[in-house]
Amino acid sequence: MEEVSGSSPLGSTINISRPRGWYYRRMSSEIIALAVVVIFSAIGVAGDSFINIAGNDQSRIKWAYFFVGFAIYAFTAFGWLFAMRHIKLATLGVYYSLTTIILLALVGNIFFREKLNAAEVIGILFAIVAMFLVGFSRN
Repeated sequence: MEEVSGSSPLGSTINISRPRGWYYRRMSSEIIALAVVVIFSAIGVAGDSFINIAGNDQSRIKWAYFFVGFAIYAFTAFGWLFAMRHIKLATLGVYYSLTTIILLALVGNIFFREKLNAAEVIGILFAIVAMFLVGFSRN
């Protein structure tokens, strides 16, 4: 245990005990939570892909693909539950959104032959800037 001392406004001494390395454990839990966000974003993109396949046929919906995508989406709630315990919701949302945007753009381009226009590329770049602004503004 690490002893931290200070004085109160009334002049008395305050001693606080906290485990050694508590800051580093907090930071590592945030890093783990961010890794979970990235991993579960990728899992969510897999769900998006199945739902995209389910709805690509103009004449009918492929229900089996839809339900697989739906189940994958439901599974990502476990990652959200863990991450929300360690990261502020606004920060979590930025990292999740950015990861999802980039992964969806890659999957769309590679597997579905979708092309990005200039405005979409600029939007992705702004999202990356937003991630850095939110990441550097944390207390």
